Amino acid sequence: MNHFSIALANMRQRALSTALTMLLVAIGVGLVSLILTLKGEVDAGFQSVAGKFDLIVGPRGSSLQLVLNTVFHMDKPVGNMPWRDYEDIRRKKGVRLAIPIVTGDSYKGFYLVGTTPEFFTELEISEGRKMFEFEGGGVFEDPRGDHEGHDHGDDFQAVLGSEAARRTGLKVGDRFLATHGVAEGAEGRDDHNYRVAGVLRPTGTPHDRAVFCHLNAFFDIHDDSPEAKAKMLSGVLVLTISPLWTGTIAKSINTDYPHLMTVYPTFAMRDLMGIVSNVNQVLVAIAFLVLFAAGVSILVAIYNSMNERRREIAIIRALGAPPSAVFGMIVIEASLICVAGGLAGLLLSRLAMVAGGGALRHITGLMIGVPTPSAADAWLLLGAVGIGVASSIIPAVAAYRTDVATNIRPVN
Repeated sequence: MNHFSIALANMRQRALSTALTMLLVAIGVGLVSLILTLKGEVDAGFQSVAGKFDLIVGPRGSSLQLVLNTVFHMDKPVGNMPWRDYEDIRRKKGVRLAIPIVTGDSYKGFYLVGTTPEFFTELEISEGRKMFEFEGGGVFEDPRGDHEGHDHGDDFQAVLGSEAARRTGLKVGDRFLATHGVAEGAEGRDDHNYRVAGVLRPTGTPHDRAVFCHLNAFFDIHDDSPEAKAKMLSGVLVLTISPLWTGTIAKSINTDYPHLMTVYPTFAMRDLMGIVSNVNQVLVAIAFLVLFAAGVSILVAIYNSMNERRREIAIIRALGAPPSAVFGMIVIEASLICVAGGLAGLLLSRLAMVAGGGALRHITGLMIGVPTPSAADAWLLLGAVGIGVASSIIPAVAAYRTDVATNIRPVN
């Protein structure tokens, strides 16, 4: 019988204690893995979406709020910027594409975003690969066509993100009423119907949970006089012809338009992740405290069992096993507990991501996949084993010092 088999036999003898200790290890490892993995996935997701644009221009206020509202369809608009400013920005030298955005309405809690068809036809995931593809239908049309204004008897057109379409049950050709504000259950306007012109394929981005319409439809809804003050924007998404132009354009806008601000969306997301990171550090610290508690539990469990195992150890020694082998047997037992608990923890973290992926997607719009095993997992598992080995040293030394002559006699 080798040391590994003896360690397994000892674990079976103390099945309840072993299982509870493994559970503590699993919880600690699972929490650390879940927190670090989620942070990495969410950070990468936010940066990927924000990185599709070089600059975001909007009214002065919170830069993070501007990014969340115009790109991630979250939070309220910072304010309004005049249409004429957008016209000037899109004509600036070095600007490749300027996409106007207006927000403030919704349908069943999904943001209604007014924009232009270029949002769907010009944005790319990578060189030559369009960001948006249609599951059915196509891009909305300008409701004004060749004339100003809109006949209230007609329907405006809308494009639905995949998640918005799935959760509302709308499909191409269906009609719905827009609501003022973004609170679910807000009052709708019965004189402005929308008809679904298209449904987008899933992108794994916040755009999946948005409803899009033409800017002119948004303007007509909010003011019956198209030339009036209603022609205001929430922000402008800007792509430059080269990264070398980005700083120049930002400086020009900030100088020429003191009532506007330019935001580098990736920088804003980096600041957000910095704030979230502080919370993550606290959670990771708590998770490591759980792992420390698991280590203490291993120490106490094995040490308390030493009185019951002294005769067993003495017999093993009498059969020729050296003290070092007894020492190693205890260390192996603690290591097995941590390996089993650590593997269970990594599995639990993946299951938690699967179970909570839908809720996270509902909140952020990001599609979080289940990551494959990584070097970080290996280091985390190795760390758990290290805690187990460290906690086994005291009982292992006690086993090492067991006196054969004294403890081999039967216990009366």
